[in-house]
Amino acid sequence: MSRQSWRRPGKLLLGASAACVAAGLVAGCGSGSSSNSGAGAGAAASPASSTVAALARDVPAAWRGKTLTVAVTVFPPYEVLSNGAITGLDPDLYQALGSELGVRFRIVQTTFDSIIPGLQSGRYQVSSPLGDFVERQQVLDMADYAKGSSSLLVPSSATFRPTSVMQLCGQAIGIESGSAETGVTSVLNQRCTAAGKPAATVRTFPDVSSATVAATSGQIRGVLTDAAANEYAAQQAGGTFDNLLLTGGADIPGWGATFAMGTPKGSGLAAALVAGLKQLAASGTYQKIFAREHLTFESIPASDFKVDGSSAHEAS
Repeated sequence: MSRQSWRRPGKLLLGASAACVAAGLVAGCGSGSSSNSGAGAGAAASPASSTVAALARDVPAAWRGKTLTVAVTVFPPYEVLSNGAITGLDPDLYQALGSELGVRFRIVQTTFDSIIPGLQSGRYQVSSPLGDFVERQQVLDMADYAKGSSSLLVPSSATFRPTSVMQLCGQAIGIESGSAETGVTSVLNQRCTAAGKPAATVRTFPDVSSATVAATSGQIRGVLTDAAANEYAAQQAGGTFDNLLLTGGADIPGWGATFAMGTPKGSGLAAALVAGLKQLAASGTYQKIFAREHLTFESIPASDFKVDGSSAHEAS
């Protein structure tokens, strides 16, 4: 999966129609074209309980006990399109956050290009995972909750099983066209040359599926892309592929980004989400959700749950 604009894939795996699932309680389904589709579809339901959630006071008054619309695209395993509904790590997190904050989250599938304008206009109140960059902090408030990275997807039968990014020097590696790994491999090859090693042979493919076919046939040694997407692909492959995490790439631009829940600037929602995330970490719920999706390597400590906590810049 590519990470153009360092958020999620630039080539989205969209279903034929938008799908949504409410976290906390079902509040109906809607599409990216409307935050209220049909009678009662986007209407706020009554609170799940008369008991005010312990952290409800952290929610801005305008949204206490209300339904917040979350804009997403499909990015497994954070968001998975399954039988017309969006499931995955983020919906599970929002369900848990809803219980902590005394609100509901209505998840709608849309296109990436519509998300930031939609947050700015008030159509959406939240979107994730968004890369937290200084440039985005000028127009959104970002509640940091995860850390992305790159990894190598290889056939499980492969003898080439690198543990460091520098071990890719001299190897044939596949990437997705237009992805963040285009820049990653460019920097990698500069480092390979500086270290007196042959550069990696980089082949581009229209999508990760095509690259995995090339890896299976031996045309390339592995597929370098987002670690979360690679882990999901490995799980879906039923043991025929392994996701290899690599050291030594953290300082390469495009290698990883802090993932955040983006909210409208000045809305106060990001601070409420951070408070909720810290409570989920204290109870162990946050860790269990990431472990269930085999994404422990992208979880972060509670001390890193911050509003606009990243100092990284978006790739030009």
